[in-house]
Amino acid sequence: MAETPSTLTSIIRHPVSFSILILSVVILIVWFDYKSTQAPSAIAPVEETQTGGMVSVPRPIALSPPGTQAKITDEFDSNAQQSGAPAIESLLGRLEDKVKTDPSNLDNRILLAQTYKELGRTSDALQELRSIQQQHPDNSRVNFVLASILSQSSDSKELEESLQLLAKVKEDVSIQPYLVHMYRGDALIRQQNHEAALESWKQALASMPESDARYMDLEKKVMDLTSGVSKTVPPES
Repeated sequence: MAETPSTLTSIIRHPVSFSILILSVVILIVWFDYKSTQAPSAIAPVEETQTGGMVSVPRPIALSPPGTQAKITDEFDSNAQQSGAPAIESLLGRLEDKVKTDPSNLDNRILLAQTYKELGRTSDALQELRSIQQQHPDNSRVNFVLASILSQSSDSKELEESLQLLAKVKEDVSIQPYLVHMYRGDALIRQQNHEAALESWKQALASMPESDARYMDLEKKVMDLTSGVSKTVPPES
């Protein structure tokens, strides 16, 4: 049964740059923790608001132009990852503390798992996601993020698990179909199933916004497979 869309669900719907989310949210966590330890001042306090377990952007901190909503993706842009990873890693402990304090907050736990993955700590990411999955086996968000990570694996069992999870969440209207098709293609190409991978990637391109940072890369993969130039497994990112 599809779940009621939450903030994280809307994030999956509108991908742009997940690194901005990671860095912004962790910085906000540090900001709120710092403010809570300070004595009252003449400046009006910043209220911390929660939406579906995710900290919203307070008015005094302008992370995006007025009237616009920060759009986030489910994974890092490679350039943003390179420049933002050191800062994210230095603040990771704050997010880990938040999760330890409130393990019932699924959005923060999923965010933590994604942060682990983008910092190269894939085993920690999988451990966190599998822990959540044991408690919430039918949670589409958890299954989708887990599938996206497993689709980049070189292990045949993990690739098959990724495909099974993607098949499980594909009917959930809260998840963009092009993301399901894209990760399905990623898993299939690693299984050396080129024809099926090509079909999945074509389906992803059909509805993926051209503004998505992954569009041109995926388009090239489709062209290469179509022309027979490249039928090799892409390197893990």
